[in-house]
Amino acid sequence: MQGFNINEVAQPSSIVTGQVVPPTGGGGWAVNCQPGLDGTTPDADFFNDLVGNLLRVLQAGDVTPTPNRYDDLLQAINALISEALSGPGQAIDALQKAGPFVRQGGGTGQGANTVHVGWRADGSGLGVTVDSTDLGDVVFNAQLNAVAQSLQNEIDSKQPSGSYQPAGNYQPAGNYQPAGNYQPAGNYASQDQLGFGVNTVGYRAFIVRNGDSSQSAPEGTVQALPGRPGAWLSGGNAAAASDNWCVWTRIA
Repeated sequence: MQGFNINEVAQPSSIVTGQVVPPTGGGGWAVNCQPGLDGTTPDADFFNDLVGNLLRVLQAGDVTPTPNRYDDLLQAINALISEALSGPGQAIDALQKAGPFVRQGGGTGQGANTVHVGWRADGSGLGVTVDSTDLGDVVFNAQLNAVAQSLQNEIDSKQPSGSYQPAGNYQPAGNYQPAGNYQPAGNYASQDQLGFGVNTVGYRAFIVRNGDSSQSAPEGTVQALPGRPGAWLSGGNAAAASDNWCVWTRIA
């Protein structure tokens, strides 16, 4: 853009520091008529230059010049400002639609703390810090598996491999109670006299039932037994094939 076709005029005193001035050689500042100096005469170059620059603003704002319409320039400037402001907004909208994203805070029961996630400077792992509190490193599957394997190796090293009970029969066949009378003749108190009669408190019963586990229970179980008075305490139970057996002691 050029000024008027007169270059020997000094710049006005009202311009601010750093203000752009009309190009030298293409025009200069305007001046009024005064003694000994002709005033500036606007010529075609000046008006063409001014109109051309204004039309470029309208073109950039997509505004068609309209005679005697004083809003052309204003409309173009507003359009350019709106376009400049909508660009970042459209970029943000595009990013939001491209989600989902990891969000910090805003979840149920979460505060406004700042969460920092980053690789340790020494390369030891991925660290997590909340505000200024270091919470340690994130553990990944590969690291967890390595620790588990190391622990298993340590356990294996403490227990040598092998069979700890050689196969075999540990009770040779035979009769382990020779025939005979093992209770010398005499008068002995009966179970009833001693208070240990059948089904009395302290009486012990060994019950085996085929296909019926209702009278077989783990050691320590207390329950009633069908056809027997009082409460009974299990001393242990087992099963073999379809037989279920249990040792019971009456306790009440």
